[in-house]
Amino acid sequence: MPRVAAALSAVRAVYRPAPFDVSKVRRVLHVVGCDLHSILFGPDLMSRVRGEAPGIELSIENYTRNVFKRLEDGSVDLVFADAETPLPPGAVSTVIGEDRYALVMRKKHPAASKKWTVADYAKWDSVVVSIFGDGQSDVDARLAKAGVVRRIGMSTPHFMAALAAVSATDMVANTSHVFALRYARAHRLIVRDTPFPEIRFTSTIIGSALRMNDPVIRWFCALVKEISEAVRHRLVRDRG
Repeated sequence: MPRVAAALSAVRAVYRPAPFDVSKVRRVLHVVGCDLHSILFGPDLMSRVRGEAPGIELSIENYTRNVFKRLEDGSVDLVFADAETPLPPGAVSTVIGEDRYALVMRKKHPAASKKWTVADYAKWDSVVVSIFGDGQSDVDARLAKAGVVRRIGMSTPHFMAALAAVSATDMVANTSHVFALRYARAHRLIVRDTPFPEIRFTSTIIGSALRMNDPVIRWFCALVKEISEAVRHRLVRDRG
């Protein structure tokens, strides 16, 4: 029996997977996101990737209407989203952080010194960030209930473009509170609470359930969550 046990132990050793070492990985990770993700998380994320996994190349790619088809067929590995995004069959999501809307306007905006109300949305044109071009948001649903219609002066898929447009005009924008805190000073903007403090959103990263056992995917998702939480905590602490 001791000989049999020794033989079985030797066989298990042969087939035992080698310990995962991300520093030895050589591959490209294809992640769908927008400029908010690239700008807000990219610097800290890449600092960690270059230090821990220098063989990994990160490709952040644009959203398309067939994004979940691309996830299914493996042409992309992960998709930044939020908890309200309907999950297609075979997909799973990982929560990476919490956020809320903030109202931004230029420092010399005529309404800069007053408390912003629901009715004010009808007085000043808005810049909206629309990833898929549909222009729909929770804010518009709340405004409709109050009988208020806002005029859209500009629609863009880029968060940074929205801030730049607001900084040069009397338009206003609702945007990520964390993103607004990070770039308000650079664009000479003020950050205000919206009349809808109850609107909050949960940021997620979506992947294929079939590939979530991939140790590289699991490592990257955990890293994104860590970086996201650290960035949000730092900005709220320093500028909140």
